Amino acid sequence: EIDGLRHVADRTRVSAVLRDGATVTLRGSGVAEASTWRFETGLDHWVVRCPCGTTDDDGEHMLECERCGNWLHTRCLGFKGPRAMPACFLCPECNSKESSS
Repeated sequence: EIDGLRHVADRTRVSAVLRDGATVTLRGSGVAEASTWRFETGLDHWVVRCPCGTTDDDGEHMLECERCGNWLHTRCLGFKGPRAMPACFLCPECNSKESSS
């Protein structure tokens, strides 16, 4: 439930009905682990499939593969800090597919 927006349909993007600088108060209970709703970004669909076995965002730095959209830990990929990040990243699986074609 969002105070002041009870008239807005559930599927409506909140940013479409608020003015710049507006304050929003959310009310609810519990954490819906299986929910597709994420903080700040709204309805979000993403996949974490890292070589270490992680399948969810655990707060570590990650990179998204430009081809398949999977997210992987930077540490698992061997990147040592933000300056080492490539402008365009392909995960090992997509990189090997590109190399073999």
